[in-house]
Amino acid sequence: FIMYNMENTTSPGKDNNYARALFDQLIGRVNEKDRFFETDEQIVNIGGRSLPSYGFVQCTRDLNVSSCRECLNDLMVEAEDCCESKIGWRISGPSCSLRYENYSLTASPPAPSPSPSPLPPSQSLPAAPQLKPDNGKTC
Repeated sequence: FIMYNMENTTSPGKDNNYARALFDQLIGRVNEKDRFFETDEQIVNIGGRSLPSYGFVQCTRDLNVSSCRECLNDLMVEAEDCCESKIGWRISGPSCSLRYENYSLTASPPAPSPSPSPLPPSQSLPAAPQLKPDNGKTC
């Protein structure tokens, strides 16, 4: 299962070494803490701008450490072919998955804006128009 953003971080067809470096680190650490997932972020300088990037890797618990890393590395080969230069992508297999985004994957989303409040007490709505009965007339 592959999904990706249509916008590029680099020129199309150009390697995204920042993404590769981030995922090499994540895949190397995925099982160090007795959990089968890892996330990280990095700031990259592209075209004189500092841009954040975020990565996530995960394996199912039925895999051992070496099988997990092998599965993730296989998905990285897919990423290199399809979407490595995109600003965001997700590749999921039956036993592991990778995700790369330009926004945080773990931070809480921003709180919604408060809904507009009713008019302040000092303001009042205009008076409703007075309706006259139609005296049985039809239009």
